[in-house]
Amino acid sequence: MAMLRVLKSISLYFPGVGYTQGMNFLIAFLLVISGGKDEEAFWSFVFLGKNLHYQILGFFEDGFPLAFFYVYMFEQVLQRENKKLAEHLESLELPNETWIFQWVTTIFLSAFPLEFAVKVWDLVFCKNLFFIIQVAVAIILQFQSNIFEFDGMELLLFFRDLKENNDNVYEDYR
Repeated sequence: MAMLRVLKSISLYFPGVGYTQGMNFLIAFLLVISGGKDEEAFWSFVFLGKNLHYQILGFFEDGFPLAFFYVYMFEQVLQRENKKLAEHLESLELPNETWIFQWVTTIFLSAFPLEFAVKVWDLVFCKNLFFIIQVAVAIILQFQSNIFEFDGMELLLFFRDLKENNDNVYEDYR
């Protein structure tokens, strides 16, 4: 019930945005770290949405401008870091928006184990929201040998399985 109250309050507080799928992951996380205090979760989201270091509201505004910018930045950084891997991902004909969009808009909460996502959130709070691009690229680089073996669907299944079977696969991030 707390999540419903917070989501409804956010949609009223930001009427130009309303509710967008993906917000629920962020609100659930904020409720967990606030000990279930809906008012604290609400104001935390408002802060993250308006503060210049985070501006997560841009992930959910009409047309998802910030989310698409982050997808674009991911593509650019990956291209710079490992052109061959970037080209392979492009050859899969699986738009990065299909998977990286989800990573970005939920700040890894929907696609990775909570233990890992919490560490990413810590780093985001210590640095800034753009840090999620560095994390996304690091993940792709860590698993590049696997990724070169996949077609598009296998890539999606691989990341789904990582979330479900996270036995020491994120050792570098612990």
